[in-house]
Amino acid sequence: MLTAIMLDKFNPFGNEVRFLNITISTATNTRFNLKGKSLTKKILRFTGLPHFGARLRAFYLNKLLNSLDAPQSILDAGCGIGLNSFLAARKGFRVTGVDNDKEKIMIAEKMLSLTKYPNAGFVYGDVTKMEFKDESFSSIICFEVLEHIDEDKKALSEISRVLKRNGTLLLSTPGISFISRVNQKAKHHVREGYSLEEMSEKLHDVGLEITR
Repeated sequence: MLTAIMLDKFNPFGNEVRFLNITISTATNTRFNLKGKSLTKKILRFTGLPHFGARLRAFYLNKLLNSLDAPQSILDAGCGIGLNSFLAARKGFRVTGVDNDKEKIMIAEKMLSLTKYPNAGFVYGDVTKMEFKDESFSSIICFEVLEHIDEDKKALSEISRVLKRNGTLLLSTPGISFISRVNQKAKHHVREGYSLEEMSEKLHDVGLEITR
């Protein structure tokens, strides 16, 4: 039932990805491009990306964003090519995406220039030492990022620093399971994932508490 809902009523990211004419590297180092593939782009526009994991995460992020009041300032920490940023921008949030991969920031800026969201922007930077002022953002998205960072405690500390008092962190990471162990090698994660207890402790150490 969940898959049917996602396919029929939710088409994540297709509206932006259809503009790409350059090669993209995925988390597993698979490279693909959409240059000259007009039919594929038209299909993506209406169905969204076919990747099940990306769709599932986007489905839940969409629900979480619906629980927030817009407009407000949101940081997409570890934004990659900006897909979650665009999802938030479409809902009227003021979004800043930051990532330490210059190529991905370039791709995000390319899509931004073609989709023309006036409420979104991207900057190159390190999530473990961000240049934003304290309490700069009302909410922060950090989806599938911490498992890629050696110094995850520093990243969480920075996220806590730039999040406004009583702000909201929307967080997604792998758990501990057979799939996460396989993905650790395939997707170059520096750790398998986190148990709920471990993540709760790490968040508590930087002044954050799990509410849902």
